Amino acid sequence: MKKILAVVCIFAALFSFASCKRRLTPEEEEASRAVARSIALAEYESKVAASIKHEEDIVEDKAKTLEELGKTEKGKRIVFHNTSGYTQYEVITMDKDGKAETWERYVYYPNTDSYNVAMKDKDTRKFAIIDSDEELRLVVYKNKNEKGFKGVDYETMLKNLKDFGYTIVE
Repeated sequence: MKKILAVVCIFAALFSFASCKRRLTPEEEEASRAVARSIALAEYESKVAASIKHEEDIVEDKAKTLEELGKTEKGKRIVFHNTSGYTQYEVITMDKDGKAETWERYVYYPNTDSYNVAMKDKDTRKFAIIDSDEELRLVVYKNKNEKGFKGVDYETMLKNLKDFGYTIVE
């Protein structure tokens, strides 16, 4: 009986120690909050730095795309762009007779939501999606409305684009 009572007393003591909480001093509480704030700030700054790096990568890719498209060449191609709300580069290539043959559009969307909307809306456009890059929020389209541009001569196409307010890359 004494052994049982001793075991019960030991468990009672263990449970009483387990249920006690030591109160932190005001200095310890403030130090704990300061550590939590410091960790949260470090995580936030890391996310901001990653976001800035991502946007820099997109800007770099825009410049690379424009460089690859080149400049407008009389009778060969017209390169133009639009930057209202998003960056859009376009190139119309001409056949050997100086008539429009193909039209491609490169669109860099400003955020993930607009990119996702564009990807869902791929069947309702005059332009068909031929390539995309989710990381860069880039969608490359090809004009499938050939009746609207194919066979139009270089000078007429150039004048129409200027009249619509596009910036010609020369």
